[in-house]
Amino acid sequence: MAAPARELRKLANQTPSAFREDPLDTVRRHVWVTPYLEEDLRALADLIGVERILFGSDWPHGEGVSQPLDFAKELSMFSEPEVRRILRENAVELLGSAPR
Repeated sequence: MAAPARELRKLANQTPSAFREDPLDTVRRHVWVTPYLEEDLRALADLIGVERILFGSDWPHGEGVSQPLDFAKELSMFSEPEVRRILRENAVELLGSAPR
């Protein structure tokens, strides 16, 4: 588990009255992430869930890439259904409808 997750769980264990539920469950329910290409995408998915990772192509910002298909190449450690979620379905779910 990543250090911030450990620290968050430690804080929740030390002050349980401050948390209604596991704080990572709260993050998983409310946060979507457009990761940097250099991040450990599998570790991120293991931490927050594949359904919370979004493909982004906001070039020239840091999380974007000049050739968007370069991001897809970095998803080789994911199954085909997971890749579809990251590249398309998560955004459709977040936005509430498929593009026409």
